[in-house]
Amino acid sequence: MGKIFGAFLIYGILFTSQALAKVQKSSRIARYFDHRGTTLYLDNSALFPKNWHHQDFEQDTLLGISSNLIYSRTEIMTRNHPIIVAIIDAGIDVNHYALNNQIWINEEEIPNNGIDDDGNGYIDDVMGWNFLGNKAGMATFKTNTAGKFHLIRNTNAPQHNGDSLEITREYKSLLDKQLSEIPLTTIEKDRLVELQKIIIAARQRAIKLSESYGLDRDAFVKSIEVLAEFDITTQNLSLEKILEIKSDNQSINMAIKTLKNFLAYDINLEYINEQIAQYRMQYEHHFNPYDSSRRQLVDDDPSLIRESGYGNNDVIGSDPLHGTHIAGIIAAEHQKDIPVKGIAPHAKIMPIRAIPNGDERDKDIVNAIYYAVENGAKVINMSFGKHRSPHSQEVQAAIAYAETHEVLVIQAAGNEYKNIDQETSFPHPFYQKRRLKNFISVAASTPNLNSELIATFSNYGKERVDILAPGSFIYSTIPQQKYANMSGTSMAAPMVSGIAAFILGMAPELSVQVTKKLILEGSFQADQLEVYKPQLGMIPLRELIRVPGVVNLKKSIELLRDYQSYAFNAAEEFQ
Repeated sequence: MGKIFGAFLIYGILFTSQALAKVQKSSRIARYFDHRGTTLYLDNSALFPKNWHHQDFEQDTLLGISSNLIYSRTEIMTRNHPIIVAIIDAGIDVNHYALNNQIWINEEEIPNNGIDDDGNGYIDDVMGWNFLGNKAGMATFKTNTAGKFHLIRNTNAPQHNGDSLEITREYKSLLDKQLSEIPLTTIEKDRLVELQKIIIAARQRAIKLSESYGLDRDAFVKSIEVLAEFDITTQNLSLEKILEIKSDNQSINMAIKTLKNFLAYDINLEYINEQIAQYRMQYEHHFNPYDSSRRQLVDDDPSLIRESGYGNNDVIGSDPLHGTHIAGIIAAEHQKDIPVKGIAPHAKIMPIRAIPNGDERDKDIVNAIYYAVENGAKVINMSFGKHRSPHSQEVQAAIAYAETHEVLVIQAAGNEYKNIDQETSFPHPFYQKRRLKNFISVAASTPNLNSELIATFSNYGKERVDILAPGSFIYSTIPQQKYANMSGTSMAAPMVSGIAAFILGMAPELSVQVTKKLILEGSFQADQLEVYKPQLGMIPLRELIRVPGVVNLKKSIELLRDYQSYAFNAAEEFQ
């Protein structure tokens, strides 16, 4: 998990050790951490240039995917067919200016009539589906001035957002069994004791940190109030403005000192509120075995794994930050007034909301994959994962179902510094003891062709992680018409999804096996490079991932041309 561990006081102000480490390393503080370690940065500056992932190493000395060399080539750009890319995530702001023209529209569904017009089991699924809600939360649609659909959320009906972690669910299951006086095995008894310690400690820690940040918020707000006579507000607050204030008043000087200490570490009120919300999420949902929000807000039948139709059509949801960023990486529209470029501007994004703030439910993932495949997606982006999966066989079977329908599945490797060959992450590349032909697992890279190429946070595994893709300080869309940098393998996976969509847009007839080979063999190779990995030291990149390289759109297109000219065949080793 990408949680923040450890906290200490400086001048009476609480800071987390991970936040301070990030400040010392990059002079930036991450505003947002999800529970898997994906980070959103406080401002739009970064260690690397904006949109570096589009650059070419030979031309720019930054190891991007060389897509900028493709976009000026009319003969390539004009031959692209629209490929549907399903994004299974926490929601997407489909009304974002850079994305609205890029969203898949179910042409067979009549908006707002409350009827399943196309007979697919989902009512009014005009822009995709949300498996984390109920019928009371159905959205409506209207056409905007450009003739495109605009989604209108029903804000009176809450959507499911916070959820527990799998270890909490396991603990609750064992606890219920014990309370029902059903005999536990020795292994189950030991596991119950182990989990009880973990859950109670984590929940108590979250409560304590939430309270501590609450004290920080009170101190921050009180200091602003004290300095109001000097025209100090949360909007115009700056270190320079604070230092200009001269006074003999003790309260004023204390307020100056307090705010100065916050600002020295780029801490503002927004950041403090984010931390409070994060730790509240942990004790109210992640580590709360009695959390009933799922049961209250999702209208499914818990006894079924395969079930269509539950949920609603609000694909934006409560917190679409993560999914909106991913959508922009894949398919943001190429326009002069849009500061980012999607890798595959001809692609159509199919939003599928199935990832809460907590561990995803296997059932939701199974049904999301089936929805994507049965409604025409050719690529599925899955920037999520976990280390416990009670219905993993059903999830893997759904991915195998996608394989039989020639649908690629792109999976983020995770952000926990772990070797997932040794500690399995779900979903994974295998089904019934064979490697899936349509599955690609992606680790995150930086633009540096040196020992820092693989991002320090990225998971790895010579058997289970296929390839590297840019995943550090990636600039893309976020909700409410904004843009920001984020880091994580969650950002690396859509790089591969975008390349897959671009290749298939040029050659829709390609099999998943050939497309996968074009992506892996078309990478910028670095098999002789040694990289630094925490706890491992310097190690050859080829010992960490299956294909020691970084995906590259230009090279993959060159291989595609070879395939089309010489009947290039997919090799067995890349199944």
